[in-house]
Amino acid sequence: PGFAIETGARLGIPAMFLGGWISDRASVGSLSAPIRWAASFNAMAAISLGAYYLAPGRTSLLVIGLVGSLVPGSYGVVIATAQNLAPPAMRARAAALLSTIPAIVGGFGPPLAGSLSDALAVDLGRESMRYALLGIALPGYLWAALHFWLGSRTLARDLEARAATA
Repeated sequence: PGFAIETGARLGIPAMFLGGWISDRASVGSLSAPIRWAASFNAMAAISLGAYYLAPGRTSLLVIGLVGSLVPGSYGVVIATAQNLAPPAMRARAAALLSTIPAIVGGFGPPLAGSLSDALAVDLGRESMRYALLGIALPGYLWAALHFWLGSRTLARDLEARAATA
């Protein structure tokens, strides 16, 4: 597992640059394209994590884990979009909030996963943690994808309104 984690971490940083590059190219004709990309990346994360947690062997687990490491590609896009929407005096605060809130919310993840795993252990035994993580991550990524997509529907109008008040 250490190799897979290290490989995923090494790919996560280049994935952020790749995600930004893809988003920049895709947004040439559309102001809302970056957030649609964030929705797509989160939907891919849900699919990848579902396959990852249900993978039967180490080889498939490694391959799916490598694909999942591309998910951070949407982080830079989301922070940049928030900064574009925020007034100039609040841009750093917007980026700080987008970095801090997930860390705070993520702090509840381990105790929640442990509690859910303990509850599932009666029926699933050693496999309970796998399904507990799946039950937390899958809805989370799908929820994020849905809301990024919903936000993309009004983003162009929001950016134009922001530009008009500047």
